[in-house]
Amino acid sequence: MSLLDKNIGIIGGGIGGLASAIFFAKFGSRVTIFEKASEISEVGAGIQISANGINILSKLGVYPDYLEEVCFPDSILFKDYKAGKPIIEIKHNQDIDFPYVQLHRADLVDALVSRAKDLGVKTVSYTHLRAHETLRYLVCRLLLE
Repeated sequence: MSLLDKNIGIIGGGIGGLASAIFFAKFGSRVTIFEKASEISEVGAGIQISANGINILSKLGVYPDYLEEVCFPDSILFKDYKAGKPIIEIKHNQDIDFPYVQLHRADLVDALVSRAKDLGVKTVSYTHLRAHETLRYLVCRLLLE
């Protein structure tokens, strides 16, 4: 089945929703993300992405072009939280194409948002709706586009 010129609606503009939107847009679909927040943004802490995740972000066209603020750790050191003594150190194979990276969650979301916008993905906020109106609104909005 071809995704070319299909209308695709994605509910939620988190990391998964944005990655899905990019995937569909790359295959020629017209994608709309329906987000409850008035603006897609992220708070949170640092995250770690292994080589497998970087491989996917590369195929989506996000890495390395849209991700600039990343760290490339050589290893992770686990310590006993009470004594502060090292328990184990895990070395990372820093493959040049698909490295192990650490970054702030907001930087990943920003990169996904930028890539999605560049592919023509639209975002619609539905903060003004009551709970029982949401699904009907989203379906009708998508079908009328």
